[in-house]
Amino acid sequence: MDSLPGTSASVLYGDENYEKQLLNWYNEIDSDDSDNETELDPNEIEESVHDTESEQEDESEDIEHNKNESDNEEELDESEEDEIRNNYFYGKDRYKWSKEPAVSKNTRTMKYNIVTKLPGIKGIFYGEKQNSALSIWTSLITNDMLDIIIRWTNVRLRRERLKYKNQNHSDLRDFDVTELKSFIGLLFFTSIFKSNTENIRSIFATDGSGRDIFRYVTNANRFAILLICLRFDNPNDRSERKKNDPIAPISEVFNLFVANCQRLYTLETGACIDEMLIAFRGRSKFKIYMPNKPAKYGMKLMAPTDARTSYFYNGYLYCGKDSDGLTLSDEDRRKFAKPSQSVLRLAKPIFGSNRNITTDNWFSSVELVDMLKSKQLSFVGTLKKNKRQIPQECLPSRSREVGSSVYGFTKTTTLVSYVPKQNKSVT
Repeated sequence: MDSLPGTSASVLYGDENYEKQLLNWYNEIDSDDSDNETELDPNEIEESVHDTESEQEDESEDIEHNKNESDNEEELDESEEDEIRNNYFYGKDRYKWSKEPAVSKNTRTMKYNIVTKLPGIKGIFYGEKQNSALSIWTSLITNDMLDIIIRWTNVRLRRERLKYKNQNHSDLRDFDVTELKSFIGLLFFTSIFKSNTENIRSIFATDGSGRDIFRYVTNANRFAILLICLRFDNPNDRSERKKNDPIAPISEVFNLFVANCQRLYTLETGACIDEMLIAFRGRSKFKIYMPNKPAKYGMKLMAPTDARTSYFYNGYLYCGKDSDGLTLSDEDRRKFAKPSQSVLRLAKPIFGSNRNITTDNWFSSVELVDMLKSKQLSFVGTLKKNKRQIPQECLPSRSREVGSSVYGFTKTTTLVSYVPKQNKSVT
């Protein structure tokens, strides 16, 4: 059965009117198409394919719709920017701190917090006399160090003997290892008795005001001569070595001592880096003045120590401008401030150990935290309020409540600003 499209009329195949009905339907369709045909100018088609008013209206509606969408997108972008501003703090240099920490679903201890080296005394130190004070001393002050001191002190003693008529006097004799150990022991006693600056004649006095143990070991003249002649290096090539090593007169023995400290002990999970002023008022171009220290004048020693036991682990003597970054590359010296250079130099032996370093605000900087993070070390310290990375919201303000805290977060750093009392904050 066939039917005319768009109508309900139909005719059965094989009916006597089948062919006639189909022909009539064909003629009707052909006449409808011819009535609806219009002649088009080919030039108009070439000029524009959107020439009808309806298409132009549709196009204008599309443009208006797209414009509205773009306006909405701009409004959305502005709202997103406002939302971003509300979610972040910005420092003076546009350093960005997130108000919310990056939440981690991992409840296990992070790999960078796992200390792989067992803290404490190393196995090579254990022995039958591990609890002996003498065995501990000889492990830190080894025979190699004593041999260097004896050798160059005797060279100096021979030069001094030439100044005296009686060159065979007992006070001018050569040094040996037994006397050197006794002499170092007496220096320890001057520290215990707080007699570092006391007159030698007073220490060796026989009227009851002196220290008997000093007179039992040696006499005042010999003690004074040894203090004058004590040497730690070869004076003949000292000037050449000082071109690259400002503390060449003592660097060999000092470096051996630092190496022994690191050889015998492994730091706990935390280390503290700070400065120490060794009281000294003699002649030295490295002598500095620190009015906040009790001694005020002396030699400044930079050192990291164990946070729990205060064990000395590394160190160097400050020997003038640009000496903090002597062992660093030129790139690191240009990138970091002098205090940060000091931390990188001192922390080098524990790079990759996942330990923590704590310092005061003189050493702390955001750049240092990022660098230590790349070396598998964490950092805790306070920041000076003039650091450009600190946002305005974390600075002292009268509008902040006492006891309030403000937190900022990056991938490597957490900033905490706390107000213990009015108008002052600790960052």
